[in-house]
Amino acid sequence: MRLPAIGTPAPSFRLPSAQGADVALEDYRGRSVVLWFSKGLF
Repeated sequence: MRLPAIGTPAPSFRLPSAQGADVALEDYRGRSVVLWFSKGLF
């Protein structure tokens, strides 16, 4: 898998939130978003 170039829009994806509900990246379109992926917290 190739990494996207800087400034390229992120691909669409959906992940569970810490509260358990699914969250889609497009739900936050037009806003600044920080994605934090961590291994082994739960």
